[in-house]
Amino acid sequence: MTDAEKLFFAGGAHARAAHAIVAAAKANVHMNVPFYLLLGFALEIVLKAAFVHLGGDIQVAKRDIGHDLPRALASAKAQGFQPENDHLAWLAETMADVHRNHSFRYLTGDGELRVADETCSLRIVDDLVVQVGQLLYPEHDQDYWIERLKAFEAV
Repeated sequence: MTDAEKLFFAGGAHARAAHAIVAAAKANVHMNVPFYLLLGFALEIVLKAAFVHLGGDIQVAKRDIGHDLPRALASAKAQGFQPENDHLAWLAETMADVHRNHSFRYLTGDGELRVADETCSLRIVDDLVVQVGQLLYPEHDQDYWIERLKAFEAV
């Protein structure tokens, strides 16, 4: 398994766990803190998978990009990645500070974590997972990746 594939599967696992949290929240369980923690890591790691797959160095992904979501996106784009979802840059910017500062890990700040809507955010990350999945595994079409994500919505 390549470094890009390892990153992709780790990031995809975070996205699928976020789906499980959304399902639990439908039962009136307030879980936005772990949801956004997982979503931020899914976004970061899947962008790094695209970056590495397209020729970026794994050490740069780990050391230099770090937890900087806009930088992860810019680095992937610099390697030739072209996001299909027009809102990806917006989500990376919206979550940038709270993700980089580990706000969802340590509940830092003023106690009010201002982030994007859960459904909208998850859709953007799902689109990213599907796109990078197709990039790494061109033998699987978009429907294959969408079905893999949908399987977790019913959890």
